[in-house]
Amino acid sequence: MIWALIPNWLKIAAAGLLCAVLLASGSYRLGKREGRSQAATEALAKTVEIFQSREKTNAEINAADASALCGRFGLQPDDKRECMRRLAEASANARNSGQNHSGR
Repeated sequence: MIWALIPNWLKIAAAGLLCAVLLASGSYRLGKREGRSQAATEALAKTVEIFQSREKTNAEINAADASALCGRFGLQPDDKRECMRRLAEASANARNSGQNHSGR
């Protein structure tokens, strides 16, 4: 009954406005989803790049001896000796903790 009282041009305008709102909200949500997907892909690529860089760094560190590692820091002779002592101590602690592993 009330529907018959509303002019046709107003009905058409309301339907057009409703379609525009639905289309805009759908486009917005689709864009957000694409943006999230792209951001996740970029984050994953960056993570892989960081891990590859760490692998190279770890390989360099593992291949170098304590003297070469401490020498890279440009330390004074006394500080270099302390650095070498700490590296040797850390290496020994790492070996000991690996041997005492209880298998959990």
